[in-house]
Amino acid sequence: MAISDTRQRNMPAMSDREKGQPLAYPEAVHLTHPSNPQFRGEVDDKYQYSIENTDNNMFVSTHYAGKEVTMSFQEGETYKKVFGPVFVYLNSASSDVHFQSLWSDAVQQLSKEIKSWPYDFPKSKYFFPFNQRGIVAGHLQVQERGESSKYAKNAYVGLALPGDAGSWQKESKGYQFWTRTDGNGYFVIKMLYLGNTTYRSAAEFYVPDPYPTLMNKLYNNDNKNKFRQYGLWERYADMYPNHDLIYTVGVDNYKKDWFFAHVTRSTGHNTFQPTTWKIIFKLQNSILRGNYTLQLALASASKSELQVWFNGQSANRPQFTTGVIGGDSVIARHGIHGLHRLYSIDVGSDHLVKGMNTIYLRQSRAQDPFQGVMYDYISLESPPTPIT
Repeated sequence: MAISDTRQRNMPAMSDREKGQPLAYPEAVHLTHPSNPQFRGEVDDKYQYSIENTDNNMFVSTHYAGKEVTMSFQEGETYKKVFGPVFVYLNSASSDVHFQSLWSDAVQQLSKEIKSWPYDFPKSKYFFPFNQRGIVAGHLQVQERGESSKYAKNAYVGLALPGDAGSWQKESKGYQFWTRTDGNGYFVIKMLYLGNTTYRSAAEFYVPDPYPTLMNKLYNNDNKNKFRQYGLWERYADMYPNHDLIYTVGVDNYKKDWFFAHVTRSTGHNTFQPTTWKIIFKLQNSILRGNYTLQLALASASKSELQVWFNGQSANRPQFTTGVIGGDSVIARHGIHGLHRLYSIDVGSDHLVKGMNTIYLRQSRAQDPFQGVMYDYISLESPPTPIT
């Protein structure tokens, strides 16, 4: 099997799966008695071999992102969209010894086809030829309040139909075009259909090592794809056996100290409990009167409810709750993002103090191990500074 230049391997047989031990869901099997000894002890799970869909050239299903991404139609609504043309390339090798040449040959052919796109042979009026397509180029920078702007390196930039903020995630009737910025924040999107469009982009945290007995050897030395290993959600309870995650701003490092998913805690016998994370931070200056804003951006949610308190959970009700959200299945499917959600939460200045403060984030739903959220970013913005 070959998916990319680095994700290539021999695969177990169906009989190996049938003799293995089923894990948390049917697709995942622990290979205990494989015909080839090299597979013994590994996990075979199809979700470990998924790839990102960035070309919007396919229909979407509820399997990964839930019902929110499926297309819906009003009575009498008409719909047209061009899928394709689809190029299928078949090649062969002279012997089993030269099987790796199949991938390199396919990559070379892909390069040729990209240069030929868009093809000139389709006659449908709904397939736009080269001279009816455009190019968008730009320079993406990020500027935090009070700081100088910085290049947005390796960020995703996409063009989609106009709509409410974030609507591009659920929109699949129209076309989308994506690319990534270079090291200086520059980007070019080529061969797109002309029309009105909108933009957006994303990041990552600490991913633990998998259990030694449940590894996929393909990713043993591949930190970039470590998140694809099986059972990482269970590592949270191993790392935090007696208390939940506590993150101190200015002391901890999000790449090492912020677990990649806010998951439930297993208490044994297939039972689970909610988890509450704490963010400790210091406000050096006097508290400004007015509302602060907590920007809470989620990269994924699965049957979860995130509740927020400031400086203590003594109040019966949280100061904010998302309500029950999400059907992404990202945790179980070895992903790192689903639908993006942004909550701008007003925080009255009376909830904050000069000195040390604590934000409590509680994921309150706990019926299974896959309920949880993934964070994109969290920031606290102060009220506008009065002009004197």
